Amino acid sequence: IDYRVMQWQLWSATLPQFHYDPAALEQMVPTVDGICATYLMRVLVMFGDINVLLTGQSGTAKTSIMREFRRSDDTEALSFAYVPFSARSTSEDFQPVVEGQLDERSKDLLGPPSDTKMIILVDDLSLPQPDAFATQQTTECVRQLIDSRGFYDAKGLFWKQVVDTQIVAARTPHGGGHSQICGRLLRHFHMIGLMEPDDADLLTIFGSLLSGWVENGADVTASSVLLWLPAYIEKAAAGSIALFSAVRDKLLPTPAKCHYVFNLRDILRVFEGLRCYQMKH
Repeated sequence: IDYRVMQWQLWSATLPQFHYDPAALEQMVPTVDGICATYLMRVLVMFGDINVLLTGQSGTAKTSIMREFRRSDDTEALSFAYVPFSARSTSEDFQPVVEGQLDERSKDLLGPPSDTKMIILVDDLSLPQPDAFATQQTTECVRQLIDSRGFYDAKGLFWKQVVDTQIVAARTPHGGGHSQICGRLLRHFHMIGLMEPDDADLLTIFGSLLSGWVENGADVTASSVLLWLPAYIEKAAAGSIALFSAVRDKLLPTPAKCHYVFNLRDILRVFEGLRCYQMKH
């Protein structure tokens, strides 16, 4: 809804213009699905006490959406703690990081800086592997924080209450190194599903990245190259996307070749390689 005129508005009409930053290692090109997910997450977090879980396959911009939300201009009343998970993460990789970002209001009461709410960004919930007893200590520590609003002090073994916090997490469906998350934890989240971008979105994403690289790389690119390269940007992006789709359709994973699992990060590496190349001849 466009609140200025109180009318419905297409999501495509709200897409901001993409500005290429040569110094940035990771950049997010706005798409309709990304704008929708960001809006829903912002409403749930800033106007409610709801934990949010972004779920989708690798390469669906879960981490990018969390990062852009953290950088947005309307989050002055929020503080953030970023907790990355890996396959070897344990509870010791979660609780100390969260405690380090909270203020000690009393011996057994922790909270964010006054007049703020802390958003704990967890990426990726499905990465920690089960231990010998088929439990996931890291995700159970997250569940305890949501369920009981606190955790035990690791040294004094007394209970610490945690206030004014919310969890925003990312999760990849189980399989291929990603573990199943127990229902006791999932029930606390409002889930936002992210679909893989279609060919039109991919062309917009990689065409914008390639265009931005050409326009901002004029100082290291020969003038003779700049005469013909802009005309081939769309063809280069479309050809790379077509090749990626063909490889993913033809080279399917098998028991002997279980590593044949491709996602959008593979095609992104092509354009990252182009960005590192200096065409001076």
